[in-house]
Amino acid sequence: MVLLVKDYDEAFSFYETALGFKKIFETTTPNGQRFLHIAPQTGDATGIWFLQAQTPADLQLVGKQTGGHPTFVLYTDSFEELHQQLISHQVRITK
Repeated sequence: MVLLVKDYDEAFSFYETALGFKKIFETTTPNGQRFLHIAPQTGDATGIWFLQAQTPADLQLVGKQTGGHPTFVLYTDSFEELHQQLISHQVRITK
């Protein structure tokens, strides 16, 4: 999955603290293009690539890329624990 983000470090910080994601690949090319791939667990190749929004049109899509539909599904053994963790990180949950 690829997500547009305003800032790589801010986006990673959220996924790391709120959901326990880890960096699994990170590099910056000589021309300054950054690539950051994160996953729920280290060693898990399934994850999220961040792509920094560059244009005004890109910036308007941050957080709205799927037109209001779910972006991804996260499985858990303890919904209540995950729910409280998300609320404690000020995640807005919508229906």
